[in-house]
Amino acid sequence: MGGPKDEVPPKIVSTTPPNRSTNFTAKEVNIEFDEWVKLENVYKNLLISPPLKERPDFKIKKKSLVFKIEEKLLDNTTYTLYLGDVIADITENNKFKNLEYVFSTGDYVDSLMLGGEVKDALTGEPMEEVTVMLYTTDRDDYEIDSLPYLTRPTYVAKTDETGKFELNSLRDIPYLIFVLKDQNTNYLYDLPNESIAFSDTLVLAYQKGNAQDQMVIDSITNDTTIIKARRAKPLNLSMFIATDTIQKIISNEIPEDKHIQIILKHEASSYKFEAIENIPSFDFLIEEPNATLDTLDFWLKGNKNLPDSMAFKLTVDDQILDTLFYVVNEPEITDDRRRSRKPKDEEETYLELTTNLKDEKIGKEGILKLEFNYPIQMIDSSKIVFIADSTRLYPEFKYTDSTFRKIDFLADFDPELEYEVNIEDSAFRDIINRYSDSTHFHFNVMTLEDYGKLRLDLKSDYDCQIIIQMTTEKDILLREDIVRSGDQIDYGYLLPEKYVLWAIIDENNNGKWDAGNYSLKRQVEKIIKFSKVLEMRANWEMEEEWNIEN
Repeated sequence: MGGPKDEVPPKIVSTTPPNRSTNFTAKEVNIEFDEWVKLENVYKNLLISPPLKERPDFKIKKKSLVFKIEEKLLDNTTYTLYLGDVIADITENNKFKNLEYVFSTGDYVDSLMLGGEVKDALTGEPMEEVTVMLYTTDRDDYEIDSLPYLTRPTYVAKTDETGKFELNSLRDIPYLIFVLKDQNTNYLYDLPNESIAFSDTLVLAYQKGNAQDQMVIDSITNDTTIIKARRAKPLNLSMFIATDTIQKIISNEIPEDKHIQIILKHEASSYKFEAIENIPSFDFLIEEPNATLDTLDFWLKGNKNLPDSMAFKLTVDDQILDTLFYVVNEPEITDDRRRSRKPKDEEETYLELTTNLKDEKIGKEGILKLEFNYPIQMIDSSKIVFIADSTRLYPEFKYTDSTFRKIDFLADFDPELEYEVNIEDSAFRDIINRYSDSTHFHFNVMTLEDYGKLRLDLKSDYDCQIIIQMTTEKDILLREDIVRSGDQIDYGYLLPEKYVLWAIIDENNNGKWDAGNYSLKRQVEKIIKFSKVLEMRANWEMEEEWNIEN
């Protein structure tokens, strides 16, 4: 039957010469592990600082990694060989993380270090296994700011599961630090979807346990510019994906019959979706864009009267994005083809509907809401029966959207009564001639005592405006307010649920969150999460104070 799966990575038993040796003269290094190991992608991961003219020759001998250094080394120099995750055991592929070998040809090993943590700018969650890259700046081959694009770093580390990192054996010189979620593992920032983080000043290393926080004006110049560097306490870096300003279609599909959905990369100000081929002679299109015009839904009316295929031109903000082709109706199958196919189980599909009921109650406004997955073409009100206290009621109903998918039923519903609703089969028909199934439910009307109330007092030392967002625990946005220090938000009546508050530090005062831009040295706008989840209770009033500090 076997025991539990081995999830323990190899451990180093001995190193010859020892790691961090001084007065190094050896030609061969032997790192022995406690089990049989294998070598993976060594030259893809290998970084040597300072660089060697010839790459060492790496081999596995039983339980050991052995490599040779053939060339003459510089005097009084600390060398670092970063191999990353190249060693794994041969049974379960458990990797030894961040393998590094350091030695000095002089009397001492450079002993400064630099540490910190990396978090996701949007969620605040730690970023694990991202690559922290450090570049020396005493060079004249590249402009300093271009280093992450053009050359591999001098020093490298990976973040752990808490997002923390540590770079050791550093000199007391200014460094450029850049963090990369390296999608193609080449140590270059060369893909638009790679997440990044960076410091907007150069950084200086420090003695372990003696971190400072001060700005240093260094004597090094680059193109007559004085370089500033910060000798920082452990760095806190926020990771983001830089905004690609080019508008494009990122999704174009027909998720359901006669329903087209187009998702754009960015918000838009205007759009046109025009048929340009096989255009029907009747009104055939229902459009439903979202508020920011980055999700566009279209429904095709007419069913079998529509052509088999159609072509459309999509224009966004006066720019033609694409010409799109869709199969609208599947072609008829000939008798010969039909006989050659296996029969399919033909299950009748129904028009889907959802309600706004929560625990069999509607809100204090006294409105029953129905929402359908397709636009409605016909309602048979005789098949919709409301009963209260053995009496049939006839609520008014109206569409609340331009696509005829949302219907409100309004009446003077009494919170003291229980209401029964019977919707018979085929009460609703959609634009592709599907009918609703029968359904039955009860509801009551909530009273003010069923709600809680929340007031939030804000203080901040930021000069800019702050966007306060209230979301559910599943990150569904419920409300957004733009405030400044000293303002108060009265949330009024809230359902007894859990709520999460977020603060976006809107440094450019444009009313939305903005990603950073490395080329412009613009940091991502900070997002700060309130210290606790607010659990609202019925008939309860809460007051909270939030001091948002820089």
